[in-house]
Amino acid sequence: MDGHDLLILQLNSLAIKIPINPKYYKWSGLSVTTFLGISAALLLFFNTRHWYNGLQKPDFAFPMFILAPIHLVCLVLAGLAVTIIMGNVSGNPAVKPARRAFSIWITLHSVWLIVFGGFHFPVLGLGLAVIQWGAAVFCIQKFYNVDPKAGKRATFFFLLTSYWMLVNGGIISMNEFP
Repeated sequence: MDGHDLLILQLNSLAIKIPINPKYYKWSGLSVTTFLGISAALLLFFNTRHWYNGLQKPDFAFPMFILAPIHLVCLVLAGLAVTIIMGNVSGNPAVKPARRAFSIWITLHSVWLIVFGGFHFPVLGLGLAVIQWGAAVFCIQKFYNVDPKAGKRATFFFLLTSYWMLVNGGIISMNEFP
């Protein structure tokens, strides 16, 4: 067994080695993004819908009953991209940075969802969306370094990130916020 097959838990001086089946490790990314996608769709549809629909938005902004399911689909597609990255235990040195880049991207997206969709703070949400967009560009480049299929699958999530950044900026410019 090599380092990819083991999870090492260390408690003081006691180290326990637990074998991990790469088949299950591969699907962890899809399960996380699917859970986030379902949570995001529910948050956007039920918590954000009335607030969002009451705002002035750019002409290209879709209603929330269309955006919530699209958000879910894009996150599931991103999860399929992550299965390629998470399942790659070939020893390729580009895999670890790709995993980290996606972790940063998905964490920023989660925080953006809470700020924009949960607390309805579009100004702070725009700042997070811009940072998230930069993380997305970096992540897709890392995915392409591992496998071009993974980069192509993550492109839909990148487009969603770009769309939300533009809508968020449009909402700020067309409405007054304290």
